[in-house]
Amino acid sequence: MRLLALLLAGCTHYPPPPPEPVGQASRAYTTLPAYLSNPIAEHDLTAQERMQHMNQLLRDIDARAGELDGTPGQTAELRLKVRELQEVVPPTPAVLLPVERMTLVLDETAAVPPEDTRRRLWALTDLIRLRTQF
Repeated sequence: MRLLALLLAGCTHYPPPPPEPVGQASRAYTTLPAYLSNPIAEHDLTAQERMQHMNQLLRDIDARAGELDGTPGQTAELRLKVRELQEVVPPTPAVLLPVERMTLVLDETAAVPPEDTRRRLWALTDLIRLRTQF
């Protein structure tokens, strides 16, 4: 009797073998994994299309800066273009800093003559072009 109790107690500490090898059980998904339920949005444009769009925006900013005479409507249009440019440029500090500087230049248009604003905007667009090409 003692022997039987000892054998039963000795065998109970081992778990029973799994019915199938781990990772081999097939079961249907009940929900999507978290990384698939909220995927990160990808850009709609390819890298080359983004560069073309960025260059087009820079040309447009240069043309609008050339026509700048200090009226508030012109600075509002330039702000919209700079905001659009901020979404298109590569997300590196070397390029984002000049774009942020453009917004600061546009904030100071009331206190600065249009010639200085124009010159500063042109310098910043040239800097962005250089930093994205090399």
